[in-house]
Amino acid sequence: MEQMDELFRRHFQFDPMYSLALLKVSHDLSSSKHQGFKEILEDTLTDFRIDQRAFERYVDKHRDDLTLTCRQMGL
Repeated sequence: MEQMDELFRRHFQFDPMYSLALLKVSHDLSSSKHQGFKEILEDTLTDFRIDQRAFERYVDKHRDDLTLTCRQMGL
């Protein structure tokens, strides 16, 4: 838990797109896919007023860093 706290302190960004992108990449890396994830993500993007295409571009642009962060956090 201490290691995760340290990683969070170093990597967390107060940016709704970053947090959602981290969640999406974590889900993409997971061997078990959660039913309904896509719909929940789409609803959340709508609630946060984040354009889906802009979100996808953000994830594509930062995928390597997001993947590294997920792996470091054990996600």
